[in-house]
Amino acid sequence: MFIALDARTIYPPGQGRTAENLIDMYGALAQIRPDWQVLAYHRQPEATEGASALPSARSVYMEMGGDRVDAWGRWRLPLAASRAGASVLHCPANLCPSWMPLPTVVTIHDLMALDFPAERSPAQVRRFDRSIRTACRHAAHIVCPSRYTRDRLMERFGADPHRITVNYWAPSRSIQPLSTAQNDALLIQCDLARPFVLHLGGTELRKNTRRVIEAWSMIDPALRQEWRLVVVGLNAKARSEFERHARRCGTLKSVRWFDFVDEDQFNALLGSAQALVYPSLSEEFGRPGEEACVLTGEM
Repeated sequence: MFIALDARTIYPPGQGRTAENLIDMYGALAQIRPDWQVLAYHRQPEATEGASALPSARSVYMEMGGDRVDAWGRWRLPLAASRAGASVLHCPANLCPSWMPLPTVVTIHDLMALDFPAERSPAQVRRFDRSIRTACRHAAHIVCPSRYTRDRLMERFGADPHRITVNYWAPSRSIQPLSTAQNDALLIQCDLARPFVLHLGGTELRKNTRRVIEAWSMIDPALRQEWRLVVVGLNAKARSEFERHARRCGTLKSVRWFDFVDEDQFNALLGSAQALVYPSLSEEFGRPGEEACVLTGEM
């Protein structure tokens, strides 16, 4: 088997947990099928040609001037894959070529661009909608991380359920229980001596952080004196905005704010929280709940 891969989410390295899942998947594939070849096409000139972040894959840098409508992904990538003699093209990040001269597998994680169109430009929303429709009609196969996404593709776009595989996300490899001493030391660093509720916040409407703050204000004030609401994942601008909202709600003194914590701090917070508040309006999978179970020994 000869696989061509749209590797733009992997180069440069460190592009988040979706890229991490992709690397892990191809790492497992290399062990199961060591004779399979993978060409990882990307657009990062600083990446070493031939070397790859993926096991048993060869990196191929390919650029395209004047690319204003994602012509690289829509036409040039499938053409290059076809000319290279690939057996299949894998597009792992919600995007589908407009032209498919070879069997194409598309991973569709979510439909958030359609659920919250105001957070993107109209042109981005149109391109996303077109890509999903094309995948549902013409892709050889579709991979989703949840039955929720699969069902929505079937209901909204008429996707054939026989051409969809649900491949659940695994917990991040960075999720590791800490020793009691490590855990306690990190909580002291975070100044969290009291019981707390953890919310993984965000600027996006779908994260529902504003409503979490409002719900916290409805809790008995005596309980808020003993407990803390810990909000993780906000940049400086978002934190300032939500701090103003918490002040209006009268909860500012009982909320602790963190931006982007390191892996050990995240493990300590997620594993020590008395509750995880995760009322997201839309998710591709919702991995924090799974990871919390790993850290608390319930999985």
